[in-house]
Amino acid sequence: MRQLRWSCGLSWLVLGFCSVADLAAAELAVEAASVEQAIKVLDLRTLELPAGPIPSEMRQVGSVNYESKENPKAAFEAQQKQFLNLGWKELPGTMAEAAYGSGMFQKSTFVVNVSTSDAGRPDRPGMSRVSIINFGNVPLKKLPIIKGAKALFANEATAIYTTDLQPAEAADATRKQFLDAGWEPYGMAGDAATGLMQTFKRNAIQVQANASVAPAQGGKTAIMYSSLLLSADIPAPANAADVHYVDMLKTLRFSTTDSHADIAKFYQQALAKRGWKPTTEELITGTDRFKRATGMQIFRNKAEEMMQLDLQTQKDKNLVVMKHLTATELADQEARARAAAEKLVAEREVNSKKPMPKPESDDFDAELKKALTGTPAGTPTAKGGKVAIPLPATAKKVDQTGENVLQIKLPAGQGKGGAEFIRDQLTAADWTLDNDVDLDDTSGNFTFKKGTQQITMAFVDTGVTDVTLMVIGIGAKLEGVKFDPKAKGPEAKPTTRPSKVPADPK
Repeated sequence: MRQLRWSCGLSWLVLGFCSVADLAAAELAVEAASVEQAIKVLDLRTLELPAGPIPSEMRQVGSVNYESKENPKAAFEAQQKQFLNLGWKELPGTMAEAAYGSGMFQKSTFVVNVSTSDAGRPDRPGMSRVSIINFGNVPLKKLPIIKGAKALFANEATAIYTTDLQPAEAADATRKQFLDAGWEPYGMAGDAATGLMQTFKRNAIQVQANASVAPAQGGKTAIMYSSLLLSADIPAPANAADVHYVDMLKTLRFSTTDSHADIAKFYQQALAKRGWKPTTEELITGTDRFKRATGMQIFRNKAEEMMQLDLQTQKDKNLVVMKHLTATELADQEARARAAAEKLVAEREVNSKKPMPKPESDDFDAELKKALTGTPAGTPTAKGGKVAIPLPATAKKVDQTGENVLQIKLPAGQGKGGAEFIRDQLTAADWTLDNDVDLDDTSGNFTFKKGTQQITMAFVDTGVTDVTLMVIGIGAKLEGVKFDPKAKGPEAKPTTRPSKVPADPK
């Protein structure tokens, strides 16, 4: 248990807590951990889990969720044993019952919570849902608190104070306290009149401060603190609005009235302090299908991790998305894209005697090109001429490696935009897009169909080197053409038909 000064007196003995006023300023100066510092103590991505499929998107540095074939009590006890074996100290308050388990463990100044439940699934008896969350290394009892606030309750997971201020006043005063102490604003939700939850960040530690009417406290306002270790340290400008960070996706979203250039400048400077460098000197600009201005820039660090900045103008504000990927996650995406490419080749070569490209080949792209060259026996030929593939304006080079194969080279970071451009033009030309689309900022895989013809498209975008957007026709001869919105006919130059393009959601 974290120790405080004996001068806290009776409040410590009764509540396990003392007010900020009782602590010296030096004792309040808690340095929030970075992701790298937290990993040295515990990386939940490497924690031993029961055998069985664990969704990768549900496992990050600071949290992990999974299903266990054991009941909640046994599932909790398995993690309890593991943490104790790893040198963590079990804190008071552990509960382990047939339908529920909960406990906290501490090492150094980090605190981790383990909870299990039956997840309300009577159709799956004996199963349990397990959640492990790292609260970080900042003791809630040492966070800034407004003058006159009194301690009501505290443990390593929650700290609650009461004040005579109204919720809006308490929220404003709390915000000032955190900003003065060097914390960054990181989001806000709720109603200032009855309850407002503010989020603050320092390095990789996030704190939520909720000010609301306190139940059974004579009309007083309760201020409740909780904390969380973030799996990615993504900064946000001080004037960002509608800030929303999802740790499982390591994605930050917000809106701002700042220009695209100012937002890019903020991240270039803020990330440089954290050891990140942009892969291009300038922001890559363009427009989306609704003619709205867009911007994108990739950042990399020595650990080969990636952050991608995406900007979009929408009415009188700009929408911003920042996403973090580790080197392993990037490699996984590339592997999935390669596997998808192999699958496409296998389908196309089903009646061919040509050998399949091997995943472990040092020259995978060359083998893939070789395997795709020409039209295999048994493949139906296109009727009525070639299918025109509209080329994105950013295309640097187009290789026609076979009558049904195009390799379109795009600048780093432009893979998704180029693929979306071709997608929109093909769907406008009455090609049907399969629902099973795999697309994100670093890779994509599409399948289009029209009658007996099929077109597949795939890419991998590392943000560092040029992107090869591969377009393959199955039963269709392809031709790369410069996009001409005035041309007519799906087999000449695809036309943009507004009825085929989704309406602007805004």
